[in-house]
Amino acid sequence: MALETKKKITFCKKCVLSSNLPGVVIKDGKCSVCLAEEELEKRFSRKEYIEKMKGVFAQAKAKKRCYDVVVLFSGGKDSSYLIHLLKNTYKLRVLALAIIHPLVNGLSLKNMEEISGRLGVELMKFYIDGNLFKKYLGQGIKLSFNDKMGPIRLAIYAII
Repeated sequence: MALETKKKITFCKKCVLSSNLPGVVIKDGKCSVCLAEEELEKRFSRKEYIEKMKGVFAQAKAKKRCYDVVVLFSGGKDSSYLIHLLKNTYKLRVLALAIIHPLVNGLSLKNMEEISGRLGVELMKFYIDGNLFKKYLGQGIKLSFNDKMGPIRLAIYAII
């Protein structure tokens, strides 16, 4: 019987991702994700893109519509922060759009309601029929089965 050796888990000093996540490598205290971002920063100016983005926002605001932007909203931290940023930093009129499918649980729905209320944005929920969702999810899984995530997708499909 072979002895198992425990791999030492290290964390990125910048974003705290750990080395036990698939595909994440820690080098000189930084994870591969942060290192890739630093490389992109060298080639592309974040400030330049922010200025372009502000121009797009100004054009949207000038149209004087009910909403300047629609954000696909899951109730999670990423989409919540995006809504906060667009509304409070860029002063846009935001519509939060939630696609409700069978994998969306009660906690997510509660978060969507609470966060959109706290941020003062309207929440529109679009409900997808469960059978239709399963049908198209299954087709998507079958089409993508040749990649290394295929078995995980098959397991998810079996659960739903």
